[in-house]
Amino acid sequence: MRLRALQAFFVLALIAGMELAAISQAQAASGILPEPHVKTADHPTPAADLSQKNVLILHGVESNAPIFELTDRGIRGVLETGGIGIRNQFFEYLDLMRNPGPEHRILMTQLMRQRYAQRRIDLVITLYPEALLFAVNEGCTIFPGSPIVALYLPEGFELPHLSCPATRQIVVPDIDGTIGLALKLVRGAKLVFVVSGTHPLDRWVEHKVRLNSKKWEPVVEFRFLNDVPLDGILETLSDAPAGSIVLFTVFQEDVTGAIFTAREVGEKLSRASRAPVFGLLDPMLGHGIVGGSLISFEYIGTKAAQLALDILNGVQPADTIPAVLDIPHLSMFDWRQLRRWNLSENDLPAGSIVINREPTFWDFKYYILGGLVFLVGQSFLIFVLLAQRNRRRAAEGDLRRKKEELDKFFSMNLDLLCIADTEGYFLRLNPAWENTLGFGLAELLSKPFLELVHPEDVAATRKAMRALSDGGQILDFTNRYRRKDGIYRQIMWSAAAAGDLIYAAARDITEHIEAESTIRERERELQSLTGRMILGQEAERRRLARELHDDLSQRLAALAIEIGKLEPRIEDRKESILQHLRSLRDQTIRIAADVHHLSRRLHPSILEDLGLTKAVEAECNRFSIQEGIEVTFNDDNIPEVLPKDVSLSIYRIIQESLNNIAKHACARRAAVCLNASDSAIQLSIRDDGIGFDPAEVRKKPGLGLSSIRERVRIVNGKHRITSEPEKGTIIDVTVPLKPEAPQEEPGVLSEGLS
Repeated sequence: MRLRALQAFFVLALIAGMELAAISQAQAASGILPEPHVKTADHPTPAADLSQKNVLILHGVESNAPIFELTDRGIRGVLETGGIGIRNQFFEYLDLMRNPGPEHRILMTQLMRQRYAQRRIDLVITLYPEALLFAVNEGCTIFPGSPIVALYLPEGFELPHLSCPATRQIVVPDIDGTIGLALKLVRGAKLVFVVSGTHPLDRWVEHKVRLNSKKWEPVVEFRFLNDVPLDGILETLSDAPAGSIVLFTVFQEDVTGAIFTAREVGEKLSRASRAPVFGLLDPMLGHGIVGGSLISFEYIGTKAAQLALDILNGVQPADTIPAVLDIPHLSMFDWRQLRRWNLSENDLPAGSIVINREPTFWDFKYYILGGLVFLVGQSFLIFVLLAQRNRRRAAEGDLRRKKEELDKFFSMNLDLLCIADTEGYFLRLNPAWENTLGFGLAELLSKPFLELVHPEDVAATRKAMRALSDGGQILDFTNRYRRKDGIYRQIMWSAAAAGDLIYAAARDITEHIEAESTIRERERELQSLTGRMILGQEAERRRLARELHDDLSQRLAALAIEIGKLEPRIEDRKESILQHLRSLRDQTIRIAADVHHLSRRLHPSILEDLGLTKAVEAECNRFSIQEGIEVTFNDDNIPEVLPKDVSLSIYRIIQESLNNIAKHACARRAAVCLNASDSAIQLSIRDDGIGFDPAEVRKKPGLGLSSIRERVRIVNGKHRITSEPEKGTIIDVTVPLKPEAPQEEPGVLSEGLS
């Protein structure tokens, strides 16, 4: 029994040792600051019950920046230690830098008033000047008189007139401290490469470095790399000479306008540089920099929270709150980078914080002791336990990584992504829903989503949900969702079900639909204008034809008659004069005939007098005689009476087609076929000419083909042009006799003929 008890004791000791060592390794690898940095042992024990005190942490920008995550972590830990639970800590993100307009401020003011009108805020911590100004201006009636701890104010920032006590904290990087530490670690360094971007904040820090560099110039040379793209910076650092160091300041944007994160740039610099990289901010620690005298945002959060506890406890009376919260920089380093560049820890200042330290031989004392005790009897058991734990952790790690990747994809996607249940509630939404509908995610998750659907679309939406519940899927389903301001947006869905869950992706297509509607309206206007232009053209042709026929043609005929009367009046009857008169008479008669023919071309009166068939037959005969191209005309079942606009359009299409054949086809023969059914007239025009490439013609169609297309459209017809090089051309046209849809300009050609 004693042996088993002893064996069980050592098993427990072994497992405990393994867990302690694993925890130590995990903390070293994660970059979390050591416990002395976040504990509040130097803070007095709470003198009062703070469990009912409310603290508002007001961010001026978005929530996902690493500096604010670290600051929030420091604030949260100290407040909880001081007795203010998480339910009494309120974190608000105003996003004022990306939304500086008054409309956003009004919305945020309304939201803050709605949330805190019935809740007293005992102290406000602001992050960034925008949050402080919001608390002073818009917040003065929402949480009046609350003390303010204002963090991350720029150098030279002047506090506005305040009616409540306030402490400000100024953020100034310790450039001299970092350069001094770098030169102490890299002995004999003669060249400092300064890496910064072109964003206004990047330029401000770079300017500070230039001012501070003057005191170091007798010792080292400074080379600034802010005016080249990031790729050029990396290329320069890849050829850095021995005895160089890199000072990485702040980098949000390079000269090309490309946007970067500090961690991303730090990792790129670390991979490319042949010299160690030092920095100014602790979020970059563990992401490529060796270290330096850093601004620690978590430490700033802990100090701000300690001051808040002092104020709420009464240890620091409100009327004696310090004007400035002075928070020192911390000497912090990455153990892996120290090892990489062969830098000695003995040269680090006393009290320096070193992260990512790998365990030493002595850290494995529990493993060694347990292994010696159970080397023989329990080796197999240990192996099984270790294997099982490693498999479990590997599986948990894979699951955690996949979840993080899914969360990142879910949060960053610009489309509307959601998971819902078959009862009609959203279970998860990505941030794009807030931007599209204006509701907060909590509001959207708290109500059935059918409440947001347009009443006319509810039935179709329920039908789609039933289809999903039966295991189906929907694609390109569209309905309308109500925004918070009452305006409806058109949403297009694709969704599939898995058990009781519905996975869906959607997209706001309101602007797309409105754009299509605008395009259709413009097309209708253009079509109307084209019809009016054709109407004007036909009216002008009719006027010219009448003038030519009724005036000029008659006058030419009269002139020919008068010339004929002169012949018997000439006394000497000279043959030369008589021949000249006959020639003038014959020319006048031909001109009159040409004018008459031109009149018919401009306005085919034969079309009104004898109908479409006779007019087309006459036009084909005239074309054959004039152009020397054989034209065959066939007709079948053509009604004697046709709508005037249909007759004129078909006639003009035939005219234009024959004209194109004469100009471009180099044809010897052509055929025109015209036949009708009860509902439509079919026209086919063929030639044996050289043809053309339709693809080339579509890029730049001529006036003839454009005219044919427009005249077909005017009478709601359809046409097709078929051609190949050296294989002739076929034009097929179908015109309905009873159009199903009314035209925008009904009877536009009939008016021109009436």
